[in-house]
Amino acid sequence: MLIIGIILLLAGSGSLIYGITQNNSGSAQWKSLLSSGSTNPGTVFIVIGAIAAVVGLVLVIIGAMSYTQRQANAGSFSSSTNQRSSGPVLKEWVCPECHQSNSDFFNICRCGAQRPNLSGWRCPSCGKFNANAIPTCACGQDRPK
Repeated sequence: MLIIGIILLLAGSGSLIYGITQNNSGSAQWKSLLSSGSTNPGTVFIVIGAIAAVVGLVLVIIGAMSYTQRQANAGSFSSSTNQRSSGPVLKEWVCPECHQSNSDFFNICRCGAQRPNLSGWRCPSCGKFNANAIPTCACGQDRPK
């Protein structure tokens, strides 16, 4: 709609300027219209140009508002999932110690804290968190029964 509005605005302005250059003066045209009922052909270009320019201006305004709204919607983020509306879903978890967001791909925060709500066991000897599938900690301690 924006492009059509620009084209109409330019064509209407061109027609309006052409019509003005074809007329002698506005008062001469008005007297000619009242006396004989006809006008100079330039008057037709003025009327058509003015109408096309106004319609083109309205379309440009509507198109610009629509474009601005689309740009605003395209750049909006969803704060709960940290994604753009058309991109992949990126899940995150928040560290309970430093409150930093971490990617779902990592189970240890940058500060060294373990991701909460994981199924597993904590080594009583060294305190390391191990998944349930690991029966022995890296320090050599067996999983408690």
